[in-house]
Order: sequence, then C-alpha cells, then structure tokens
Amino acid sequence: MLTRTRSTLVIVGVAATLLGLAPAASAGGSGSGERADRRIAEKGLVRASDVPDDWESTPSDDVGDSSDISECEDLDEANADAAERPFAESPDFVDPDDPNETTQVENAVFVFPNARGAKRFLGAYQDEATFDCMSAIAQAIAESFDGTESESGAATLDVDGVGDDAVGYRLDAEASDGTDRIAIEVNIIAVRVGRAIIGFGAQAGSEDVPDADEILDATVRRLERAL
Repeated sequence: MLTRTRSTLVIVGVAATLLGLAPAASAGGSGSGERADRRIAEKGLVRASDVPDDWESTPSDDVGDSSDISECEDLDEANADAAERPFAESPDFVDPDDPNETTQVENAVFVFPNARGAKRFLGAYQDEATFDCMSAIAQAIAESFDGTESESGAATLDVDGVGDDAVGYRLDAEASDGTDRIAIEVNIIAVRVGRAIIGFGAQAGSEDVPDADEILDATVRRLERAL
C-alpha cells in the first residue's frame, strides 16, 4: 500500500504554506485597531458547523512554514508582507473515514488596512507566474508519496462571483508503485472580501471534498457581515 512520506496538506493558511509566513503567536499587534481586525479575521474562519458532523479537527500552526520552492519565491515575498497584518487561522478539519488522511479543509483570513492592500496581495496570486508555483507544488505533493512513478499537474478554477474578487487553482497529483495507486486533488483559492483576504484550501483523494463550495461560501458571508 502506498503511503505518504510527508504531509500532503499544502494549505493554510491557502492556506498556510502559501498565504502567510509568520508564526500565529505573532499575529496582529497590541493596538486596539489590530485587535479588532483580528476579531474580524476570526469571523471568516472555517468552523466545525461548516463541515460534516463526523469530521475531526486539530489545531493548525503552519502559518509559519515556508514553501521552500524556488518557483514560489515571489509569492513567499508577498506572503511575508501579508503576515505582518492581523490574521487568524482555522483548525485542520479532517475526514476520519479517509484511510489516506487526504480529505481535509482549512483556511486563514488576513485583514489589511484598506481594500487597496488586499487587492495588491491578491494580485500576486493572479500573476501568470503563479501557475508555475502551483505546478511545482503539485509535483512536490506527487513526490511526497513513496511510489516509483508519479504524475502531477495544475489548472485554474472558475471562481467568478466569489467575494469581491478571487483566484483559484486545482492541483492534481498521483503516484503508483506498480500495484497500488494513490491520487489527490488540492484546491487553493484566495478570495478578496473588501479589505480582507480568505485563503481557503480543500483536498481529497478520489472524490471532491464534500460541500467545499458551501463551506467557502459560508466563510465569505460571515466575513462580509463582519466588515
């Protein structure tokens, strides 16, 4: 049976590796405005009530991890700037019935002083060069399995109408040892809601994450109300 050689969850923090590069303990500052922005960010997090009842959650602290991928250097720079702003990070929500532990969702929310800053950050994810970064991440996921053969690819997602603006990518990775095969699909979506950014990640094996669109929509609606 194929197994993972390291975690395949590449999201935030959208999440974590890609949408923020500062330890969660340092999120925000001591000013009242920053504390208020952090409370706003918390409103946009994925909650236990958003996912199936039997899913399990574990605290997430990967908003400090670097991508360590050369094709993602420009995004890493944008992420470093964003992580200086108030943010909040959801737990990892995991389907316990998935034997490969690949069906998961999580997100993070970053709040900027104004919409201009949020637009600038989202622009880094809309840049054409970002596709190379996503392709490289997909390859890294495929190589994280202990198969003798692997394949990977990336594509853009249709996220028109989500929030005020959005960009999304689908990453596909699979590996085989000649007998067994394992596959994973990862959706990475960044959504601008006013002056805030939601970094949303969902991943699964042979099937889509249950209600992923509805989960994302719920976080967007709550953040809209908070702003």
